[in-house]
Amino acid sequence: MLRGIAALSPDEARALCEKVNAYRRATDELPGARKVRCGTDALGAAGAIDNTTPEAMRASCKATYDACVANPSPLPTMDCASFVDMMKGCGDLSADELFACSEEMRRNIAAVADDVDPCAGPLDPKDPLASYNAYTAKLKGATCAPVERKCGRAK
Repeated sequence: MLRGIAALSPDEARALCEKVNAYRRATDELPGARKVRCGTDALGAAGAIDNTTPEAMRASCKATYDACVANPSPLPTMDCASFVDMMKGCGDLSADELFACSEEMRRNIAAVADDVDPCAGPLDPKDPLASYNAYTAKLKGATCAPVERKCGRAK
C-alpha cells in the first residue's frame, strides 16, 4: 500500500514539493493556462470586502482580468514549508492521486480558457467565493474527488 503524503518524511515532502513546483511551471506554459490563472486572480479581486454590490464585483473582476491578461505576472514558486503543512491535513492522499487530479485539471485548462468568461457569471457580495469556486470547479472532474475528500479543500 502506498503511503499518504501526510506520512512522508521532511526530505520526501520537500522532494514532492519540488516536483509539484516543476509541474506547475510546465502547466503554466500550456495554452490558456495564464488566462485561467488570470481568471482566478480576477475572481479573487472581485471578492474583496469593499466590493459590496455585484456591479462593483464585476468591475473589479474585469479590471483585474484585463490587466492580468495584458501583462501576466510570473507564476510564483510555491513555498515548500507551507505545502508540507497543508499536506499534513490530507490524510492518506497519495502523490499519485494528487498528480492525477492535477493532470485532469491540466487537460481542462484550454476548454475553460476558451469557453468561460470568469467575470460573466453571477457575483454575490454575500458569498464572494461562490463565483471563484464555480469557476475552478470547471477544471476538476471525478479524478479530483479523492483530493477534495481527503484534503477537505480544492487543490
